[in-house]
Amino acid sequence: MPILGLAGFGGGVAGGGAATGFSATGGNQTPSTGLTPGNGYKYHYFTASGSLVVTGASKTAEFLVIGGGGGGGTHHGGGGGAGGVLHHTSFTLSAGTYPVTIGDGGAGALQGPGPGNGTATYGASGQDTYFGPPSPPGGYTAYGGGAGFPLGRSGSGSTQPLVYQNAPPTSNPYQGAGLPGGSGGGTGDEPGKPGGASTQTPMNGATGYGNAGGNATGPPNFDASGGGGAGSVGSNSPGSGGGDGGDGRAFPSFAAPLLPGFPSPWQTAVGPTGLYGGGGGRGSELTPHLGGDGGPGGGGKGGDYGNPGNNPGVSGTDGTGGGGGGGSGFQGATGGAGGKGFVVIRYLV
Repeated sequence: MPILGLAGFGGGVAGGGAATGFSATGGNQTPSTGLTPGNGYKYHYFTASGSLVVTGASKTAEFLVIGGGGGGGTHHGGGGGAGGVLHHTSFTLSAGTYPVTIGDGGAGALQGPGPGNGTATYGASGQDTYFGPPSPPGGYTAYGGGAGFPLGRSGSGSTQPLVYQNAPPTSNPYQGAGLPGGSGGGTGDEPGKPGGASTQTPMNGATGYGNAGGNATGPPNFDASGGGGAGSVGSNSPGSGGGDGGDGRAFPSFAAPLLPGFPSPWQTAVGPTGLYGGGGGRGSELTPHLGGDGGPGGGGKGGDYGNPGNNPGVSGTDGTGGGGGGGSGFQGATGGAGGKGFVVIRYLV
């Protein structure tokens, strides 16, 4: 669910000690006055686009930049991949304006317009999140997560082609794979197509995190796979098990207790270890199968049970970049949306 009441922005930094004349404004700030007991850092966090403005002397900071998660597919769909993550532990904040653009999560796939099998759709990939210093070496872009692919059809017999909403223009109308992104989307294609690849790279001194979506096994099981997470690849689809979203990655400097004020879903997803970027779980195939679990760190669970199931995938948690879960059966089970991206900066006061 959306994070409410956090329209502003703020900065946080790790290390460095006090810098005479340093001042930073923008975003939400915690603590708003004084210091968090036993911590000693000031945090600026962004859930909507804006700017961090620094004046005076420089200071060393730590930050996370997280892309929006990918949406889950329909029709026993693959889970969406988590948004990519960039982590910098010794960034110099000098005077200037630092623009922030928060990427939205990708929409979960809608049911296709035709009847019966073969009318499912992709989810939409998440949007990129950007944090930009005012001068070279350039900014930091965490890429949006790849969308989940639905259970495909071979194109033989009387089966119908997929309706490729959100799909790349070069997609085969009968077969496909999870889409690439910060972490790649899961796949549900019957011939056993691979999950999407991770496109996240290191950038200007920041370490990049992202993993591929899981692979579909193909016949005779036809189960989908989980989306990739910042900490591990999405799970493959062996029979009635598997298909969980990839794990998020822990960043203890940005654990939930250090950032009060968020709604409970975010607090629960991030937790005391600071988990971000969980992949979405796959939608189930046949009763009594269960959908894959979302990856720890904000990934959405896949829809349970199969034909003629109508259980949608659960959306990823906003502010974590978590991937959306895949929908279950073919009669209206939509995919879950990806979670929105996030930027958080901290520095020692």
